[in-house]
Amino acid sequence: MFIKQLIYRKSLLLYLVIFSVFSSFSQQQPDTTFVSRFDSPNFTAENAPVIFIDKIHNNLHQLNTGFSPFAGLAEADGYMVKNFDSYSRLTEADMLVIVNPINKKNMGNWKRPIYPAFEEAEKEKIRIWVENGGNLLLIADHMPFAGAAKDLAQSFGFNYCDGFAQLAEKENRNDVFSQANGRLPKSPVTDGTYGEVISKLTSFTGSSFKIPEAAIPVMSFKDVDKCLQPEIAWQFNDSTQTSDLSNSHQGALMNYGKGKLAIFGEAAMFTAQTITQNGNTFKVGFNSATAPNNVQFVRNILLWLADGTENGENNNSVTTEILAVNRQMEATFDRGDYEDISEFYSEDGVMLGNNTEVIGRENLREYWSRFGGGFKWRLSNIEIKELDGDYALQRGFSIISWKNDNEEISESKVIFSLLWKKTDQGWKIMLDHYSPR
Repeated sequence: MFIKQLIYRKSLLLYLVIFSVFSSFSQQQPDTTFVSRFDSPNFTAENAPVIFIDKIHNNLHQLNTGFSPFAGLAEADGYMVKNFDSYSRLTEADMLVIVNPINKKNMGNWKRPIYPAFEEAEKEKIRIWVENGGNLLLIADHMPFAGAAKDLAQSFGFNYCDGFAQLAEKENRNDVFSQANGRLPKSPVTDGTYGEVISKLTSFTGSSFKIPEAAIPVMSFKDVDKCLQPEIAWQFNDSTQTSDLSNSHQGALMNYGKGKLAIFGEAAMFTAQTITQNGNTFKVGFNSATAPNNVQFVRNILLWLADGTENGENNNSVTTEILAVNRQMEATFDRGDYEDISEFYSEDGVMLGNNTEVIGRENLREYWSRFGGGFKWRLSNIEIKELDGDYALQRGFSIISWKNDNEEISESKVIFSLLWKKTDQGWKIMLDHYSPR
């Protein structure tokens, strides 16, 4: 028993050291030096989805405060971003972002009980809005924010643990969710269906939740991970209630009626901040060197939410069909049937790019047959637009990887535009244009 208590106290001390870096919110600021720029934004002014960021519920992160870097990223990617200050404006929104709401009773009073941030009528308005086609991104951080958002999340079947979620193993003092450690399951926002493939994410001390059966997990915990639930935020001791995080998550997606939900338990990973403590300044969020994939992940999440919106021009059925063909192309290539890639083109299909011009399926067959064994191919979608008739235009990234002589992974990456035509044999590529990245 003594040994177990000693191990627990050492673990608790480690938690306190890690938490102390992030616990002084008076010294937490948005990183205004971080500027997002993208060569190929997902949207333009003509089809920009409208994002509203909540400021009604005493939110720690709002458009002009902690989530200003998130807003800058969204605007650089072609979205229109506005303040959400009245429920009458829900009809204008394609997407509603709610981050770290809190009841006014708990402002400056982060001890239990934690009161709900939403009244019953508000929860119902938001639920009905999503059911009728709205798209909600709900982010509730560690205690007290998970507790304040718990009732709203429960109206969609999600159940927050109002505490501090911790991975058993950390990287650079942060929580890392990756394919390698089994905490980043395949999902539409990580497998290249929406945006680029993501194999690793970093979060910065958040909460956890259970998901309904219909939800798709994005960031998942293991039973060795813990949720610490102190009586007062940041104050931990031997009596702190602790539970394992089996079947718990920090990110998930779900379709709900005609709308969509993206639920997360950590806010810093979606923005860029600096925290100053004892004269030292730390970067926390997608501006941190420890989170190189988080910017692209945020883009993927927004693209998934925006797919099928009224202002956006994506068509769900066409998008789904073409993305399914993308996966078939990858599988054909990965198993070494390189010549068969030509079957995804029309008889008179054309490939252009990088001093290359290949015309006709037979010539395309000869082109693809030049690949040898051991290559892997991933197609990351940026956007699919349905055109007049049975045509569609797809933009994305193509990444072919292989092991070099030193057994290291090398990659060739290009950006592509594909003109598709729907035929009796399914969707076929009429024009394949690419350029190196």
